[in-house]
This record gives sequence, structure tokens and C-alpha cells, in this order.
Amino acid sequence: MAPGTSPRRGPVSAKTGARAAREEMYRRRRRTAAVAAAVVLILLVWAVSSIGGGSGASADKPNPVELQRGGRVLLPDYRLVAY
Repeated sequence: MAPGTSPRRGPVSAKTGARAAREEMYRRRRRTAAVAAAVVLILLVWAVSSIGGGSGASADKPNPVELQRGGRVLLPDYRLVAY
């Protein structure tokens, strides 16, 4: 490619070439910022999901408290009276 020519448009003035270079620089910066934001978002999601806990197995949960006569149901079998 000859100096002062654009691969798409043909001859280019010095101002237009500088403007095109500046626009390309901004485009690269935006692309880099978008990739960096995506990486930060992925890491944030990963960190939050790893804090969330384990497999959620029911073996870790304590059993509910049993009542005096056995079982776990209060009503309708027995009337509850409180003073």
C-alpha cells in the first residue's frame, strides 16, 4: 500500500489519516474496555456463586423438634391452650 492511500477509499489527506487513526484508537480502547468489563462480570458472578454454599444436601440440616407425645403436628389433633 502506498503512503497516503487508504485500503478502502484511495488517496487520503493527512488530516483524514490522523482522524482515521484516532478513530481506530478509540475503537480499540472501547473493545478493550468491553472485554475487561466482561471479565470482571464473569469473575463477580463466579465469586458470588462460590460464596453461596455447597451442594445443598439435607444431611446438614437439623431435624425438626419433636413434640412431647411424639410427632411434629400440633393441630388439628390437639387443642393448644396458652395462658
